[in-house]
Amino acid sequence: MIWLEEVDRDGHVRRRTGHEALPLRIGRAFDAELPLDDPFADPYHAELARDMEGRLVLTDLGSLNGLRRPGGERQRVLTMLPGQPVQLGRTLLRLADPAVGLAPARPDVAESGWREALRHPTMPLAALLALAALSAALAVLVDPGAGGPMLPLTAATVLPVTALLLAAAWAVAHRLLRGAAHFREHAGVAAIGVAAFALVSLIPSWIDTALGGGAATQWLDRACGTVIAATWLFGHLTVLSRAPGAHLWRPAFLVAAGLQLVVAGLGMQAGEAGARAAHFEASLRPLPAGLLRAESPARFADGLEALRETLDRD
Repeated sequence: MIWLEEVDRDGHVRRRTGHEALPLRIGRAFDAELPLDDPFADPYHAELARDMEGRLVLTDLGSLNGLRRPGGERQRVLTMLPGQPVQLGRTLLRLADPAVGLAPARPDVAESGWREALRHPTMPLAALLALAALSAALAVLVDPGAGGPMLPLTAATVLPVTALLLAAAWAVAHRLLRGAAHFREHAGVAAIGVAAFALVSLIPSWIDTALGGGAATQWLDRACGTVIAATWLFGHLTVLSRAPGAHLWRPAFLVAAGLQLVVAGLGMQAGEAGARAAHFEASLRPLPAGLLRAESPARFADGLEALRETLDRD
C-alpha cells in the first residue's frame, strides 16, 4: 500500500489517500486514479510508477506547469521520497511513511464574531468609508477655520490611504507566510486601528483643556497609545495566526510597548535638539544682522565694526 498526502505550504495534511495498484495517473480528469481539484493541474498531469530499481518516480505527462520541488526548477522526472513534497500545478504531494505516525488532533476552536465580520465582503469598504468620514469630521472639529474646504477632503483621503498601505504590508507578509493574502481582513483591522489612533491623538488637547496638562497628560497619552497599538497588532496577528487566542496578547503588548519607548525616545531627542537650537538662536540675537548675513570678509569686518560701536555706546 502506498500512501500519498496532499499538504499545504505549512505541511498540514489536507487529504490522505492509499493506493495499491501502479502506475497511478494524477490530474483533474474524472478517471484519474488520484483526481486533483487544482485549476493549475492538467487532466493527466503526471504518473506515479516504479522504475527499474524499484524506486517510486513521478513522471510529467506533458503538463503545462510541470513538476518541481517547492522553490526548485521544473523537472520531467522526480523521485518520491517520504516527507519531501512535489509540486504539481499548485498542489503539493508527498509520500507518507506510516511508521512516522500521525500528528495529534487540533482543537476545534470557534472563530469569534468580529473575525467573521472581517470576512464579510463589504467590511473593508464600510470601514474605509467610516474612517474617511471620521477623518473629515475631526479635521473640522479640531480647527474649523483652518485650511478651508480642502482640509476635510485631504484628511478624508490621507488616513484611508494610510490604512490601505498598512493592510497591503500585512497582506504581503500573510502571503509569504501562509500562501494567502487575506487583504480584506487586514484592511478592516487597519482601518479600525487608524481610526482609533486618530481619536487617541486628540486626548492630550482634551486633557489640557480640562486639567491643564502636565506630565500626567503625556503618560496617559502614551498608555492609551500602547493599548490601541497592542489591540491593533492583536487583530492582525489573529488574522495571521491559524490558532488565534489569548496567547497573542502578550507579544502584541510587548511590541506595542517597545514601539512607544522608541517613539518617546525620538520625541525626547527632538525636544533636546529644539532646545539647543532655541538657545543658540537666543545667543545670536545681540549680534547685528549684518554680521550674521556677511557674504564677504569686507562685510564681515563692517559688521564687527558696527558691533564695536554698539558696545561702546552701551
